[in-house]
Amino acid sequence: GLRNSGGPLARRHGTRHHLGLPPVRRGAAGRLDDAALSLRRILELATNRAAIVAHARTLPALEKVLADPGLADLLR
Repeated sequence: GLRNSGGPLARRHGTRHHLGLPPVRRGAAGRLDDAALSLRRILELATNRAAIVAHARTLPALEKVLADPGLADLLR
């Protein structure tokens, strides 16, 4: 659950784990790995991290959310 989203468990399991996404392995999916790392950085910057995790279950969904100017201000 999201109870541990701010603690060491979240860092150990990784961002994709908390988004309900499968782990990504290097190779053909390497670009998705990089996206997941960017995603983790975005979540670290967000003040309302749990809400973003709850509403952005996929990377494409998160991209749509990030296009929102209000959220861009929040992350600045």
